[in-house]
Amino acid sequence: MGGETLEGSAYPVEKEKELMNHISIGDREGSKRVLNEIMAHIYIGYGMKYDLLKSRVLELVVLLSRAALEGGAQAEEIFGLNYSYLNEINDYKTVDQLSAWLAKICDRFILSIFRFGEAKHQDAVFKAMAYIQHNYMNKITLEDVAAKVFFSESYFSNIFKKETGISFNKYLNKVRIAASKQLLKEKDLSLADISESVGFHDQSHFSKMFKLITKVSPKKYRESL
Repeated sequence: MGGETLEGSAYPVEKEKELMNHISIGDREGSKRVLNEIMAHIYIGYGMKYDLLKSRVLELVVLLSRAALEGGAQAEEIFGLNYSYLNEINDYKTVDQLSAWLAKICDRFILSIFRFGEAKHQDAVFKAMAYIQHNYMNKITLEDVAAKVFFSESYFSNIFKKETGISFNKYLNKVRIAASKQLLKEKDLSLADISESVGFHDQSHFSKMFKLITKVSPKKYRESL
């Protein structure tokens, strides 16, 4: 968008990547936490330069929409939401207004990834997703998560796939791979350590799933960082 760069500490590019990972797996809690961290950093750098701060926020909207598309949202819906939201930004004059607006966009993009039906199912699936996001490093089974939301295994499996568009196991692997991307930044961690840390107890299976989801091997991904 142009404009000056932040003075002092470097802009948190790694936080942007972390935010995109959270968005792409539909992690509402994690997305909002990282988004708040980025906004705090931007405010420190641009607090007295509202126009420059606004340009950084617009860049974040682009990142959020890209992450939503990677998560499986429909392009037409995301582009339509962008058009609608970007028409609103000129109405805001304070940092608090911008922050609330950005949080609303973040939440809406996550919802666009997973189209939910009945309220009962929506609540159950969100609870299941939150449980996975907090426990992916442990052994998790479909039966375990179904019990957490008080549904039978087969019924939960059906509504999870119906509401999210992907199977329980595929979503679990997606969350684990997103977490592994963060750990691959640590050069002193071996692939075996990372595999174990994110819930894969077989390194070859981890590598296979990583390549299936990201289209590159863990080694190639680490080299690209």
